[in-house]
Amino acid sequence: MISGKMCYYINGKRILLSEKDSLMVNARQMHYGYSYKKQDCHFLCFLFHPSLFGSNKTLLQKYVTPVIKNVNCEYLHFHSKQTKGKEIAEYLEQIRCLKAGAANAYEMQVVAVMFQLWSSLLQGRELAIEDSKGESNRDLEIQKNM
Repeated sequence: MISGKMCYYINGKRILLSEKDSLMVNARQMHYGYSYKKQDCHFLCFLFHPSLFGSNKTLLQKYVTPVIKNVNCEYLHFHSKQTKGKEIAEYLEQIRCLKAGAANAYEMQVVAVMFQLWSSLLQGRELAIEDSKGESNRDLEIQKNM
């Protein structure tokens, strides 16, 4: 969130995002955002495809695929007043600046920052590397397939 507030819906849960908050929504989650009390807000949205990490299959299989397939990891909300929230916001700001500058080969720098961000989430245990055998809500599965 750059400014204002925004509501976000993820798999039936509603989250209020405030200025400088960050949100990571995992793959295959039904989600959308909308304004809070019809007030203006400004936000950035980055979409990172798992293939971003695909240049190294070992890293992809060990650190990315287990997170993406974990049905218990729907999203991560980082509050701007918390240390981790500030750290994540800094990574995202670096990515925004790289994209805005669009210097030669900036995409490679974006990938490097994304690797740092992902590594930070894994080291801080915000992302769980465990196979989830939990069953997701059947109604939600039907909606996702639709």
